[in-house]
Amino acid sequence: MPPLLMGWAEIDTTPEGKVDLCGQYYHRVSKGVHSRLSATVLALESTDKEQAVMVSLDLVGFEPPFQDQLRSMLRPALPDFGCFQSYG
Repeated sequence: MPPLLMGWAEIDTTPEGKVDLCGQYYHRVSKGVHSRLSATVLALESTDKEQAVMVSLDLVGFEPPFQDQLRSMLRPALPDFGCFQSYG
C-alpha cells in the first residue's frame, strides 16, 4: 500500500467577551464560556496526488454567503479541488 500523507490542525475560535447566543425564541447574551469552540482541519494526500481536506467548525450556522467567501479564498490555493461541500 502506498504511503498516505496527513496533516492536522486545530485552532481555538472561542469569542472574547460576551456574544449574542443563537437558537432560542428570545434574545440572549452569554454570561461566560461553557465550552470552548474550535476549527479543525484534516488534509490527506496520496503519493499519486489524490487529495482530500475535511474541515470541522463549531458553528450554529454556515450561511451561503460565508460559504461562497470561504470557497473564493481557498480556490487560488487549491485550484485542482473540484468539490466544496458543506453539511448542516
